[in-house]
Amino acid sequence: NVEHAVFNSMKLRKIVVNEFGFSKKPRRVPERIFRADRDTVSAFLRGFYAADGNPDVISVVLAQNDKEVLGQVQLLLSQFGIVSRIFDHDSPSEKILKHADGQEFLVKRKRCWRLLASGVENMKLFQSNIGFGVPKKDNLLATFIKDKTLRHPYRTARVESIEDLGVQETY
Repeated sequence: NVEHAVFNSMKLRKIVVNEFGFSKKPRRVPERIFRADRDTVSAFLRGFYAADGNPDVISVVLAQNDKEVLGQVQLLLSQFGIVSRIFDHDSPSEKILKHADGQEFLVKRKRCWRLLASGVENMKLFQSNIGFGVPKKDNLLATFIKDKTLRHPYRTARVESIEDLGVQETY
């Protein structure tokens, strides 16, 4: 439940970087996490998703500009039976944004990828094993899971029955 923490201790920095492998460059999942127990992996993923993830109507989403990190997170999710896919989300670009006061500024965007765990079953597995650790996100995920009308515009229809109509001309 810590929203922000600042450490001024070099000793603590050494512990975080050397003992646990946390570092900004390059960003990678620390090796210790791959050898950790389920509770530790769950807590690590919860922190990751609390910061950069969100629930969507049909999936749990994690966005990053480092595709390799998403591949590592995907591997960790698989330990909980959660199936996910990485999608190219955004190409590098520059965009001019405008503040409410009319002031404009240039934003340089990096290439971005999204890791999606789609479908109700994957969303339920995420909810029960990991969660977001952020009440607003967890409540939204629960709402999406309860909605029995979860539909995705890019999914195929479910076949309810097949009837033999004989030979028909088709186009």
